[in-house]
Amino acid sequence: SDVTAKSPFRFAGPFAGEFRATADGPGPLYCSWTLAGVPVQAPIQEESNGMTIQRDYLTDSGAPVQTVGQGDLVRVRLRIATQAPRPNVVLVDLLPGGFEIEDAEMATRWAPPDSNRRLNVRFVEKREDRLLLFCDLGGHKTEPAEYTYTVRAVTRGRFNPTRVTAEAMYSPEVRAGLTPPVGVTVE
Repeated sequence: SDVTAKSPFRFAGPFAGEFRATADGPGPLYCSWTLAGVPVQAPIQEESNGMTIQRDYLTDSGAPVQTVGQGDLVRVRLRIATQAPRPNVVLVDLLPGGFEIEDAEMATRWAPPDSNRRLNVRFVEKREDRLLLFCDLGGHKTEPAEYTYTVRAVTRGRFNPTRVTAEAMYSPEVRAGLTPPVGVTVE
């Protein structure tokens, strides 16, 4: 329906209220609104349709870890399994609060280089809050593909679990998602 001065746009949620815009001249008024954010609570259910995904936080010796010290380096291992070859897959790994990606290519950082097995990495984008990995998966029947990178625990606290997802970009029905039930603690 049309939004008019007598019938404003209304929306619900955490920013519930009305939005009004007026024009001081003849003719239509065009307005655009974009709202983006992160859900307050991530979906907990595992999603698996054509592929599966798993994330582990590891010490430098490869042992699983849920509590780390401030300043510690942590290896993040992503495992992606699919029965058939999947080209053009994007993985999105949201970082828990309190962590930042260590980029081995920056002269001021020390971290082991990223590593991968059984996947063809096309592009990696390391943002302040997530890792984006664009790759092709070969479809190995017994062993999942694997990508490992390093993060540093920079802020003390207990941080909620974050979601990791994978999707075949040109076949969006082929996807996987996982939010672990337990978060990470930085002491």
